[in-house]
Amino acid sequence: MGYTWIPSGATPAFLQWHLWVREGKGRRIEYRLDAGSVIHDPRTQAARLGEGFTLRRIGPYFHRDTILRNHSEWWMASAHHLKPGEGRFAADAGVKMLCDSGGWQIKSGASDYVDPHKVIEVYNACADAGMALDYPPRRDVDTTSEVFRILAKIQKGHNGIFLAKRREGLELINVAHGVTGDQWRAWIESVNAPAGFQGWAISEDSNADPHCMLRGAAVLYRDFGVREQRVHLFGISGPLQIPVAAWLGRYFPNLTSDSSSWQGGRFASYLYNSQGALRTLKIGRKDPEVADGDALNDYCQCEFCSVLGTFGAYRAPGAYSALSAHSVIAIQSSVALWNDLATKVGRAEYEREIRDRFSYPGRKRKMDRPAKIIRQLDYLEEAMAKGPEAADRLMARSRGLKGAA
Repeated sequence: MGYTWIPSGATPAFLQWHLWVREGKGRRIEYRLDAGSVIHDPRTQAARLGEGFTLRRIGPYFHRDTILRNHSEWWMASAHHLKPGEGRFAADAGVKMLCDSGGWQIKSGASDYVDPHKVIEVYNACADAGMALDYPPRRDVDTTSEVFRILAKIQKGHNGIFLAKRREGLELINVAHGVTGDQWRAWIESVNAPAGFQGWAISEDSNADPHCMLRGAAVLYRDFGVREQRVHLFGISGPLQIPVAAWLGRYFPNLTSDSSSWQGGRFASYLYNSQGALRTLKIGRKDPEVADGDALNDYCQCEFCSVLGTFGAYRAPGAYSALSAHSVIAIQSSVALWNDLATKVGRAEYEREIRDRFSYPGRKRKMDRPAKIIRQLDYLEEAMAKGPEAADRLMARSRGLKGAA
C-alpha cells in the first residue's frame, strides 16, 4: 500500500462546503460557493436549483457523492473538537475517520487537562481509528530522559483506560516520543501493549535535530519488529518531506501521516504540484505573485481550478473552501507521484528524480533542496540497515568531510 497522507483538522463543522455550477453565456462556467450550515438549508438548495445550477458536493461528509471523497479515503480530526452525538458521520459518508486525542492542547496551553474517558467516548462514537492520549513534550525544551519517562508513564495510564473501554473494531494506535535512540526505546518499552494496539504514531520532538523522527522509525523497525502494522508520522506533508515518507513506505507498507497545511487557503497561499515538487504561490492582495486574470490551468486542472478559471476567483470572499479543497488534491497528487516512483525505481534513479524535480530556478533559496532530501534518505537507509546510532555516526562523518573540504 505504501505511504498515505491524511488531511487533519477535518471536522464536519469546518467541511460544510457546496459548489454550484451552470453553463453561462458563451459556454462560460458560472459558479456559486456555499459554506457553513447553509448547505443544509432546503430553501437555499431550492433557490440554486431554480437558477439552473447543478450541485457538486465538496465534502467529504454529509453525503456519499462528494468531490473530496474521491481524493482522500481517510480524514483526521481531534477528539477535542468532536462530540459523541455526531456519531459515525465519516462512515455514513463512505470515508474513514482517524481521531487524534487532543493531548496537544496540553502542550499548547489551551487546556490544563484532557479527560481520557471523554476521548475514548468520542473514538467509540465517531472514529475508525484513534491515537493514544499522549502529552507531547515541548520541542527542544522538555526533552530530557526524565521528562520523557514521566510523560510515558502518564500515557501508559491512559492506554489502560482506552483498552478497557474501546468498542469492538476500533483501531488503536500507540504513540511514541523521543530524540535519542535510547529515549525512543525507553518510551516504547514503557507504553507497549502489543495485544491492544494495532500500530504506532511518532512525533518530531526536535526542531534542531532533522533526523529525530527517522530515528524513532528505525527503532520501531529494528528493535521492535514493526512491519505490517500502521506507522503514523505526525505533522508531515511538506514538499521536502513527501519523497522521504514515500521511501520510508518501502519499509512500512501501512505508513500514514497527517497535516493541516491544506487549510492554507485561509492564508491566501496556493499550493500546486510541479512535477512532484509542491510549490506555493502568494495570491493575496499583499505582494501577490499572480494577477487576477492569470489562468489557473497553467498550474492545475483540478475540479476547482477548472471551474474558477483565474486566480482572481480564489481571492473572492468565501472562496477559501475551493482553495483548501484544491490544496488537498495538490498534496495527494504529489504523494501519488512519489509513491509510484518509490515502488518502481532503485535508490540511484530515485535520487536522480529528486535532483531533476527539485532543482528549479526562481527565488534565491537558503538551502540546496535536493541535497537536503537526499541527506534524509542517506540517514534513513543507514538507520534501517544498521540502527540510528550508526546513522548518526554517518551524518557526523559527512559533516566532518564537508568541513574539511
